[in-house]
Amino acid sequence: MKKQFVTLWNGLGAEGDPDLAFQYLYDSYTQPGRFYHNLNHVEACLMDFRKGRVGVLQTFLEKSSIYSLNYFKDKYQAQAVGNIQKAVSDLL
Repeated sequence: MKKQFVTLWNGLGAEGDPDLAFQYLYDSYTQPGRFYHNLNHVEACLMDFRKGRVGVLQTFLEKSSIYSLNYFKDKYQAQAVGNIQKAVSDLL
C-alpha cells in the first residue's frame, strides 16, 4: 500500500516527503473506528485537490493580465503565463 501511495503522490506532483505523509495518514486512519479511510480515500482527496488547483491556475490564465501594475506585467507576465501553463499541463 505504501508503494502505491508514493507512486500516486509523485504522479500528482504533490510536494513534500511522501513517506512522511503516508506514515501520518496511516497512523491517523488506522485507529479503531476509522477503517474506512484507506488508500482509495486518500487518492480521492488528492484528485480533488488536483482538480481544484488546476481550476485556480486556469482562472489566472483567463485574466487579461496576471499582474495589476504595469511594471510587473511588463517584466514578469510572459514568464508567469508560461509557468502556469506548465503547471496545469503537469497536473492534467
